[in-house]
Amino acid sequence: MHNTYAYSDINGNITKVISLSEDEVELQLNEIDIAYAICTIPISEISKYKLIDGIFVQKTDAEILTPDYIEKQIELINNEASSIILNAFPLWKQNNMLARVIELQMNTLTPEEETEFNNLLDNWDWIKGIRNQSNVFCEQIRNATSLAEIGNHTWTL
Repeated sequence: MHNTYAYSDINGNITKVISLSEDEVELQLNEIDIAYAICTIPISEISKYKLIDGIFVQKTDAEILTPDYIEKQIELINNEASSIILNAFPLWKQNNMLARVIELQMNTLTPEEETEFNNLLDNWDWIKGIRNQSNVFCEQIRNATSLAEIGNHTWTL
């Protein structure tokens, strides 16, 4: 069984989180001379808490919404947008689509080629739509004054 321990600085800011087995706990705690507490908070949420006298206290929105936190949330949105796009259209496919559009633009199109051309443009519009949604979500995050304003973002695919 592993226990999770959070360590804080003098202001209660959590500086390190470690997970140790029961055998390791005795050794680690004897070697460390900074404040600690057993942590039952999920690691993904630990940045929203601080330690005060060995007790976890949830930070205020103002304490959480630091420039680093905002940038991390924006990075997550951008990574998610990239993943959505790349799952539908891997880079090799995007490169082939671009080359084909250029090729089609150089000739008079047959009805089949015109359909193909329009399908390629539809695909590009879809990619731009995901990018636009990402931009909107990122702007919402940049302008947020509370965690509730960041919330979950629903992608329209």
